[in-house]
Amino acid sequence: PGDTVTAEGEAHLQGTLGTIPLNIWLNKYAGPAGGQKGMRIGLRDGRILILDRSPEGEMVTLHDCERIQRWTRPGTIYSHCLDEQILGADNLFIRAPDSVAGLTRRRLEEVEWLLRLQQQLRGPH
Repeated sequence: PGDTVTAEGEAHLQGTLGTIPLNIWLNKYAGPAGGQKGMRIGLRDGRILILDRSPEGEMVTLHDCERIQRWTRPGTIYSHCLDEQILGADNLFIRAPDSVAGLTRRRLEEVEWLLRLQQQLRGPH
């Protein structure tokens, strides 16, 4: 279900990661107050891990039956990744300069696969 015109909506992906059964819910609807823009991962032991965006930053919530734990990191995950891996003092170009080309190719392949998956879920627009 979801809005196939603006790419808003939700997708439920089921499969395995190695031998671990995995359910991933992707939700692209942020809404006027934020939230609901992330993924929900059902763990094998019944716990649910939710990655979400809020006005305060990126939020991770772990649901374990009645117990709920929540962590928030100010800012966006994208800016943290760029700051830590590309722009930071101990960046990838300093730590492992020989691996930059291979990692870049791998990331581009991942983006291409994610775009293909999005098109399959959403359909042409």
